Amino acid sequence: MVCLRGSKLATLPSISQPLGWRTRTLPTIPLTALPRDSLNAALSRHDYRRAVNQADSALAIDYLDVRTHVMRAYAEEQLGDSAAALWDRVVAALLVRSITESGTGAADSPYVVITVAEEYAVLGLTGYERGMQSLGECGRRPCDVLEATNRRTGQKRTFYFDISLPQAHLNRLFQDKH
Repeated sequence: MVCLRGSKLATLPSISQPLGWRTRTLPTIPLTALPRDSLNAALSRHDYRRAVNQADSALAIDYLDVRTHVMRAYAEEQLGDSAAALWDRVVAALLVRSITESGTGAADSPYVVITVAEEYAVLGLTGYERGMQSLGECGRRPCDVLEATNRRTGQKRTFYFDISLPQAHLNRLFQDKH
């Protein structure tokens, strides 16, 4: 459970332990099966009640999807449910913080991610717009290397993300197929 204490956030074990906080097994559902398209369509039609329902469906599949929490928070705000919107914004912020605390984002200390979508969430929620992306190595680990530009200052930065976990997951999936 996450609660607000003054202006500080406190993360309580009740939310992190049942979810296997950032250590859960990656979903094996194809990305096309996620209700993200319906969520985007509902938001573009300003059908916020449907957007919340679609977000709930997506989060039932992958509760750690930062982008879905952010979109759900927006829909909840439009419906006037500020408490629910705050919850999803706090969860999204804590998910991003768990990634940014896993390293410095440099080649010698990359951020550890469990999905490529987390890379984009980190950039977006820290104020960066992504540019070029390539595969590289961080020591002996595979890394995504993302060039990004700070939206406010225009400053360029290179981010390194350790993708060994999603790569191992994909390798296991393909090994099971052969």
